[in-house]
Amino acid sequence: MPVSLDETEQQDAVIVPAQTLARIAAAAVAADRTGSFPAEGIQAVQDAGLLQATVAKRYGGPGGGMDALVQIIS
Repeated sequence: MPVSLDETEQQDAVIVPAQTLARIAAAAVAADRTGSFPAEGIQAVQDAGLLQATVAKRYGGPGGGMDALVQIIS
């Protein structure tokens, strides 16, 4: 389920679904254990729409600003 970044949510918080966080965590554990690239974790982040969060609306993204980025990485 992609993360929604309308103006209200940009100001308040970016909510990342628990299912996405669980996928990222599981991929991190597996990658740490094997020393491999966490492709499944990166795919989970992509599926949630987090990699495009700050892409401007004129380029087809949700138009999240720096506030949204800070919420995502913290």
